[in-house]
Amino acid sequence: DVSKKPSPASERAHRMVLDKAMQTVSEGIYGKLTVNDLAAAVNVSSSQLTVLFRNYLGMTPAKYITHIRLEESKSFLSEKKMSIGEIAELLGYDNVYYFCNQFKKFEGMSPLEYRLKFLMPKGYIEPFSKNENYYDTYGDVCTAKVYTDIIHSFISFVFNKILFL
Repeated sequence: DVSKKPSPASERAHRMVLDKAMQTVSEGIYGKLTVNDLAAAVNVSSSQLTVLFRNYLGMTPAKYITHIRLEESKSFLSEKKMSIGEIAELLGYDNVYYFCNQFKKFEGMSPLEYRLKFLMPKGYIEPFSKNENYYDTYGDVCTAKVYTDIIHSFISFVFNKILFL
């Protein structure tokens, strides 16, 4: 329907608000940025901002903020300098379990599983399964099955290296 298409001036104004909002998210990724905060920063209501995000990006502002936070978390997870809890806190999450659930929802694996993909040699980790959570020595949430698989894989890896020297 032609009557619903915004004018070029209106389209430019929408893009400017959206660009400013996206920049604000990037700059505020390490805080507790909310949709209301974001809307206030770009001088629109949260409902107007939601409409713009849905129309131009196909997602809500809250989902966009989560997406950017989780993308940022991947760079920290690929190194073992911070615990998963520290990463979650740095990125504005009050609860490590909520962070882990969000990460798994968006990435299809837990933050620890993602981290292990980078820290272990290729082909070294067997598939994961779901069991009860407990903490490793770094405070990261893990499952008993993951550790069993890692230990088994590590022993096999070392044995093969020694055997074929």
